[in-house]
Amino acid sequence: MSSFPLNEEDLVFEYQLLKEPGNLIHWKRYLDVYIQQYKNLNSNDSKYKEDKRLLLSKIVWLYKRIISQFPKDVNSYFEFVSFLYNCCDSNTKLQRLMLHYMVETLIPKLLQNGKNDKKLQPFLLNLLNWTIATKDSYLIWKMLDYSLSLNSQFHSTVWKPVLSYVKENLNESILDNDMSLKFYTNVLRRYLIVCPKNLDQIIYWLELIYKTKDFEIIKEVYDQYLHFDNYNMLKRKISSLPFQLLENYMYTLHELSLDDQYLSMLENLTRDYSADDEHYFEIVELLSNQYIKLSNMKKFNDLLRSQLKTAKSLQYWIKIYNLYLTLLQNWLNDILTIESRTDSNDNINENIEIYKNLIIHKDLMLSDFKISQNPNLIDNWFQKINSIDKLSGISSIEKLTMKFEVYANAIETINESFTSLMPGDLGKLWCNYANLYWENNDFDSARTVYNTAIKVPFPFLKDLEDIWLNWSENEFSLSNGDPSLSIKILERALSVEGNPELLFEKFKENKSLNHDKKSLIPSQTVLFTSLKLWSFYLDLLESLYIDGCDSKTIESIIKAYERSITLKAATPLTFINYAHFLQKVNKIMESFQVYQRALSSFPPSTQYFIWSTYLNEVIEQTTELSNEHVRELFDQSLSTLKTNNINCTTIVCMYSNFEETKMHMYKRSVDIIFNTLNECDSSTSPFSLELKDKISLWDLAIEKTRKLLGTMSLRPIYEKCILSLPNSRVIPYIINFCKVEEELNEIYRAREILTFGSKLLPPSKNEDLWNYWDKFELNHGDKSTYKEMLKLKKTLEDEMVIDTEEITKDEDKVQFIQSSTKPIKDRDEKLNPDELELDL
Repeated sequence: MSSFPLNEEDLVFEYQLLKEPGNLIHWKRYLDVYIQQYKNLNSNDSKYKEDKRLLLSKIVWLYKRIISQFPKDVNSYFEFVSFLYNCCDSNTKLQRLMLHYMVETLIPKLLQNGKNDKKLQPFLLNLLNWTIATKDSYLIWKMLDYSLSLNSQFHSTVWKPVLSYVKENLNESILDNDMSLKFYTNVLRRYLIVCPKNLDQIIYWLELIYKTKDFEIIKEVYDQYLHFDNYNMLKRKISSLPFQLLENYMYTLHELSLDDQYLSMLENLTRDYSADDEHYFEIVELLSNQYIKLSNMKKFNDLLRSQLKTAKSLQYWIKIYNLYLTLLQNWLNDILTIESRTDSNDNINENIEIYKNLIIHKDLMLSDFKISQNPNLIDNWFQKINSIDKLSGISSIEKLTMKFEVYANAIETINESFTSLMPGDLGKLWCNYANLYWENNDFDSARTVYNTAIKVPFPFLKDLEDIWLNWSENEFSLSNGDPSLSIKILERALSVEGNPELLFEKFKENKSLNHDKKSLIPSQTVLFTSLKLWSFYLDLLESLYIDGCDSKTIESIIKAYERSITLKAATPLTFINYAHFLQKVNKIMESFQVYQRALSSFPPSTQYFIWSTYLNEVIEQTTELSNEHVRELFDQSLSTLKTNNINCTTIVCMYSNFEETKMHMYKRSVDIIFNTLNECDSSTSPFSLELKDKISLWDLAIEKTRKLLGTMSLRPIYEKCILSLPNSRVIPYIINFCKVEEELNEIYRAREILTFGSKLLPPSKNEDLWNYWDKFELNHGDKSTYKEMLKLKKTLEDEMVIDTEEITKDEDKVQFIQSSTKPIKDRDEKLNPDELELDL
């Protein structure tokens, strides 16, 4: 019996229970009396709380006696727990006590006696949800434990609300207390044991358990489910796992101060991950920091040096370089500020030197990286050579030695058949290599380089000709003006073995068949066609000529020129130089024959330059050719050039001046220009001139006519000129024509010319003509003619508008159309009452 006070009604029930303690009905009636009183409590009563507490205590006391009397009566347990569940609606101390009593005492007894009862599973699920609502980790864990002790088919239903609670509250509960942290860790660890063996599911829950920051448990779980063994070697391929998990694990090892395992893990990651992976740099950075933490500077330096050598992109190389420099600088700053440092002075000094070299040799290291990426790109090698010049702290001899090594490596490494090589790239490399020896007075080594280079099967002719040319130029500069050795070198280069035409055709044919436009036949076979080499060779030969030299020298020079022409290696300038040389040795007619051969060797587009030089020299050498012969040459040149529509203005002027100054044929001098202009305007002639050249010829024709033939002869010239030029450019000529007529006192003709010219442009665009006409009428006209002039001007202002579309199409030939709007009528009100009435 309890110490609860018993009333008369209680005594009745107690008496019945003494007589029949095994009668459950008596117990239920006794209990129902107080439950009913509990339900009928009035919350407005002043003693409500006290009465509620007493009744609740008594009901609990009775339930305890019932389950003690009937320990295997499952329904009594259900009723007791349900009652407690329904009455615990506030967070009071009593409620907490009842909750713990229910979870710690009643539920275990219920499971012990009614585990197979069908009502148990939903009942426990409701209790589980209720404990979750309390956020009491201890109660939730106990209820989870009880629920999972039932049939395994019920487990998925049990885990669902618990996991939902964990996911929703994990982040905000981290800072609550250690109890909460352990709860979340244990729940997730327990669930991982039974969760579906799906990698995605496991990864999700592993990432979630990491948020608990319970690193000991995290390591234990990660070791188990990611298949790590004691040495941190992965049994599955590491790259198949999400990097976030690996990062979590590494951080866990770091927090647990498991430095050896952390280091081993990072080293494994660097071996297993591809350098192309987005996380690779992060792994290298972590490993570098760990080496520094462990004061293993040798491995630190080896790691980052290897990363710089094996980098696959410029961006990654720069990131590694900056990381290397920053970490090393920080380490040195830290180590030098610590008084009781453990590192030896040798180790510190060694790393100081490494740090200096990183700064000094940055450009050189960057060049090495670029070369490793594309060893066939010539510019990368040149950048490396230039970076050597920027090095400080080393002697010029050391720099020179380094350059020689770079050139030697470049020549050995570069593939001559590489598709991205451009003509001249390889030749420049070889020439610079030889020049480096030459500039340092090691001429024998330079010649060895040249002799080696000329044997390389270059796919482009430019490479080989640059090498021969550079060699011969260097030898010439060394010989104090004696070209003998350079001539021998060039003769060796330009020698031909076999049929030159057949060799050149094969080279061109092979080049056209190859898709990258390189010939698979070495360029040595067609070196004899090099225009650069022939030009320099002939210049050197001509330098041997001095006044009074023997005929053998002259013949050798002539023979060389003839050889270049035969091999089709002569340019127009070669022919001209040949002709000039023949003139030097008084072979005037032979020089003219060379010009004729040149004209037959080149197309009309190139002949203009030859004709200009040829005719200019013919005019100066009039004693050798008759005037008629000269005329024939001029006519021949103009006929050829005009037929092919090539601008020959200079030759026309030259021809006109020849007739004027040499032949004194003044009318013929003007006619040459005039006929050229007529031919230019002819619709049947293919010949045409640009407007600026046309205007210059008209100006010259007018000037020569005035000077040579007199003013009267200007009329047909001006008439043709005015009709030939576009309206926008003809007005100055109309005004000058009027001045000529005015000079001849032909006033009527002058006025008609002005009338014609006024209609070519609207008055607003023709001010010069109208200003001149105004002065003209004041000097030569009267009131009637002046009035007619003003009337015409006003009519043209009203009727002529600019056709802007036509201006856009051809600004030199402006046309006019009549306005679509009527002229504005005169206003009734006159602004000036004294103005002159002209009846316009």
